[in-house]
Amino acid sequence: ELDSCLSLGGRNGRCSDVADVDTSVDADADPGAGADFDSNGLRRRPLVALLDGRDCSVEMPLLKDHATVAFCDAQTVAEVHEKVLNEAVAALMWSSIHLGREELAQFRQLKLLVQIGPGSENIDLAAARSLGEFR
Repeated sequence: ELDSCLSLGGRNGRCSDVADVDTSVDADADPGAGADFDSNGLRRRPLVALLDGRDCSVEMPLLKDHATVAFCDAQTVAEVHEKVLNEAVAALMWSSIHLGREELAQFRQLKLLVQIGPGSENIDLAAARSLGEFR
């Protein structure tokens, strides 16, 4: 079941595993609305990052047919692999990682940020809003 869940844990030293991940899927698959395609015409699976979680068993049943889930297990954005920073379109997070303007700006394709659980003190909401308007 967890075949699309990448272990990219910064604290576990596995961040380099994501570099070789191919997020393309079969060209005959239903591309869905707004899908983008690689240079070979294959639809790319969106990369969704679980930034600071230790387990992706809850997310996988919901996302496995639609996205590649990067399980980062990071405490800071410095522990997040560059491929995730460059390609993740969505990020899910608990409260152990801080996302200020500098950290948010490092996510080049991010369209959706989900705080799991109560509170949002660890996210600069004003920066997230302003960065979202200009991307």
